Amino acid sequence: MNKTWLLPVLALALMACGERASELAQPAATATRQSESERLNQWFAERYEEELQFSPMQLTTLGRKDLYHRIDDFSEAAEATALEWKRQSVLAMEREFDYAALTAEARTSYDVWKYQYEMDARGQPFRNHGYVFEQMGGMQSDLPNFLLNFHRVDDERDLQDYITRIGGIAAAIDQLLVRVRAAAELGIRPPRFAYAGAIEQSQKLLQGQPFSADATGDAPLWAGAKAQIAALQAKGGIDEAAARGHRERARTILLTEFGPSYTALIEWLERDRHNVPELAHGAGSLPDGEAYYHYKLAQATTTSLSVDEVHQIGLEEVARLRGEIEKLRVEVGFAGDLQE
Repeated sequence: MNKTWLLPVLALALMACGERASELAQPAATATRQSESERLNQWFAERYEEELQFSPMQLTTLGRKDLYHRIDDFSEAAEATALEWKRQSVLAMEREFDYAALTAEARTSYDVWKYQYEMDARGQPFRNHGYVFEQMGGMQSDLPNFLLNFHRVDDERDLQDYITRIGGIAAAIDQLLVRVRAAAELGIRPPRFAYAGAIEQSQKLLQGQPFSADATGDAPLWAGAKAQIAALQAKGGIDEAAARGHRERARTILLTEFGPSYTALIEWLERDRHNVPELAHGAGSLPDGEAYYHYKLAQATTTSLSVDEVHQIGLEEVARLRGEIEKLRVEVGFAGDLQE
């Protein structure tokens, strides 16, 4: 469930800027390196385009309409396919490019690409350790918010894709629930308070029409679909007959796909949360928790520093900052203590 698709293109941008500066400064001396680096730059552009095809949602956030009717595949099989693709890309890069002939900036991009794969591969034993349905940034809310906030409807085809994606969200929730259930069997569960947040957010998505016949308001995705249909009709993109057809299709998908998927999610969360202690525990309580913690530490810091070393850096930084604050306190003549 990797969401770091933009790192490669950032590295490419940095490389391109740095290489341009070097080219202007020493055009003759860097000709050979520039040629190899330009080849690598083009290769990265092609690989990045391939990588984007694994994530229709990422394409949408970039303002593109490729695969506009689809939601990402969140299955373990899809994740394994993407990882194998990345592995093969690293092997090809090592085979096709002379590292020694690259500029410093190009070597950085080369190293970043390889490092990303190595970290993804290293994280495979922990692929289900992350919390999927929780109160902050849980997929139960992220997926509907993505559709409501990023899917732009300019014509009838976009509207059809919007409605299709409601069903895609349901399928994604089903896939993720399979993975979460498997993780729970291994003892991997979020804190109990995270369950409560996920349940509440999921329930709100089912409150209102068309899920409750006597409700006065609309459920969020039903309101969103109706608004998109009305806006397209208002600008002449569809007539009333087409609008009725789209509303009926959206309503059907909500009732037969989205609703059942979220109902199943809520029911499972309500049952399983009783298996979680009321007192929250850290990553060390998970299976292979210490190894997982060290992996996340390396991922967050991009270093091989130990836990104690990172903690010591924190203590030293706090001491340094307190010293600077104390110095400033004296300079401005403040008589109170640091807390004040």
